[in-house]
Amino acid sequence: YLLTLLSIIFSITLMGQTVFTDASLRLTYTVIDESNHYVEVKKQENEFNNNQVKTVNIPATVTYNSQEYTVTKIADYAFQYSNDLKEVIIPNTVTEVGKNAFEGCGKLEEVDLGEGVTAIGNHAFYNCIKINSVSLPETCTSIGSHAFDNCINLTSINLPQGMTEIKPYTFWKCEKLEEILIPEGVTTIGEQCFAACDSLKEV
Repeated sequence: YLLTLLSIIFSITLMGQTVFTDASLRLTYTVIDESNHYVEVKKQENEFNNNQVKTVNIPATVTYNSQEYTVTKIADYAFQYSNDLKEVIIPNTVTEVGKNAFEGCGKLEEVDLGEGVTAIGNHAFYNCIKINSVSLPETCTSIGSHAFDNCINLTSINLPQGMTEIKPYTFWKCEKLEEILIPEGVTTIGEQCFAACDSLKEV
């Protein structure tokens, strides 16, 4: 009976928002658009690091009270400082990766961003020192400041053609980044965007 109870999705209402948790996946969902049945996702508090979760495969949809919800956002601070996390798979339904979402995930090596992400928040992958390559979908048009700051092992990343701005400090201290192609539509490159990118040979 105990194992059955632990796997049940349970919920609370917080400041008018419905929040429910799937303990089997150790993920918590918050309803951000009731009419369209959209939710954001983050790790379950006090469970994630204690269980040394190394891989997270975020579902595209989740059902609660017989209603299916679509996961459209990785919440702000969603997996911040998840020390054992090595791999994250994000479904195509997700359009936004929130600020500081994966900050300080020191063992994170692989991130599959899916094909629907349009925006990556400030500091989203700050200090993810093990990531060596990132493939951004062509849908992505906004990358926040410091998004890949101090990703010291990042060697390659593609910038989608729809981008018009590279914000300040986006790739600061990406020491192994060797080459980056700036899309033709980019009209603004923020201060210190490529500062301390000691291996950068071509922009």
